[in-house]
Amino acid sequence: MTLRRPALALFLALATVYVVAGVWTTRRNTATGDEVMYFMAADSLLRGEGFELTSRWRALDGASYSPGVPVPPEEFARTTAPSLAREGSFPIHDLGLPVLAALPFALGARALTNAAIALVMAAAVAIGLRVALARGAARPAALAGAA
Repeated sequence: MTLRRPALALFLALATVYVVAGVWTTRRNTATGDEVMYFMAADSLLRGEGFELTSRWRALDGASYSPGVPVPPEEFARTTAPSLAREGSFPIHDLGLPVLAALPFALGARALTNAAIALVMAAAVAIGLRVALARGAARPAALAGAA
């Protein structure tokens, strides 16, 4: 059997599980924790606001990534950072994920973004399996290592 088949089968199985779980969770639960901040940053980028989050925080109540309860000003200030170059509140988290999430967020808000992340996770595990098999690992060990 080629190296592609087990990796493809694993990818399809994980992608199905991850996407279904992500859609199920997104429909039943509001955004929590850092997820809100990452979506605020992606939304801010799409609206031409750069990474300045104040206007996204003010409009948080109607957003698809709203946590369901208001974020008090003290918490917003604690989870953002000022800039030495311009006024405003900016993310304290890594900026790579909001940049990567901007396109799926623009096309399908929170649900599509979570599905896209699920596909990337499934692909990473499948690639790990394929590499392990290509390096000569036994199938059980490769599966355990990929997971």
